[in-house]
Amino acid sequence: MEGRANKIVIANIPVAATTETPWALPKGCQWFQMQCRTAVAVQIAVIAHEVTNRYFTMQASTVLKERNLDVKERIPVYFYAASAVVIEAIMGIYEEEIGGE
Repeated sequence: MEGRANKIVIANIPVAATTETPWALPKGCQWFQMQCRTAVAVQIAVIAHEVTNRYFTMQASTVLKERNLDVKERIPVYFYAASAVVIEAIMGIYEEEIGGE
């Protein structure tokens, strides 16, 4: 995978139906890939309470991938779905304590 990740992290993010669910990309994230366990579309926003105004839609049965990241501090992310769903995320993380430079 891309970047200088030295640790793989898997997260299962439960999203309740019609409820904004906060989560955060962790510090050191170099890349991620996420998808829903079931065929449900999910709205994703980076500003709280904006999942109905300013959002990106991860369509049902698709995979969202982002590469070549270098997250310096945790980045809040907010999910919203019409039905309860679990989002599976796999991330490549760089931790200096593990890899050092």
